Amino acid sequence: METPISIKHKKYLVSPKGILFNIQTQRPTKKYNHKMGTFHCGLRTQDEVLAKAITVLMKRQQESYQQELADKKKLEKPLCDLPFSYDEGTYTFNPFRLNSCGWDGKKNKVFVNRPKLFSADNKELEPSNHYFGNKDEYSGRVFFNIVPYWNQEGIGIVLRLRAIQFETYAPMPLAS
Repeated sequence: METPISIKHKKYLVSPKGILFNIQTQRPTKKYNHKMGTFHCGLRTQDEVLAKAITVLMKRQQESYQQELADKKKLEKPLCDLPFSYDEGTYTFNPFRLNSCGWDGKKNKVFVNRPKLFSADNKELEPSNHYFGNKDEYSGRVFFNIVPYWNQEGIGIVLRLRAIQFETYAPMPLAS
């Protein structure tokens, strides 16, 4: 899995090229309380080799995290929360989530982390200049981390969205 030049100083996992859907980058969905929200993006891919590599990585991370909690006597039985499915030759990862809002204790205020958007030729795009409808689909890939969690919802892992690179994309239509 390769990394484009534009995403510097961090090593993220890269999905295979596929169909991106249900993209939300303009504002986070409110969840749990007024300080929390997520941006998200779904991915469908038929690249079996890379899709299986992602699922193996996810399973290893999940098992390792479950074992760590079990060793500390915090978890009685393993749980699994892997956000992917397989249907007729297509792997669907839905959604990649980015916990976009949180509380910064040092600055004493809410912070928001937006995923970066890149064109096919590695130029950074401004999220506010693009509109993604719920039924729109684009081709591209996502850059992500696999992050374990343990909270009131349970124990599992989340694919944390860091960036989206489009093979095809549509700028927001100008108001007439």
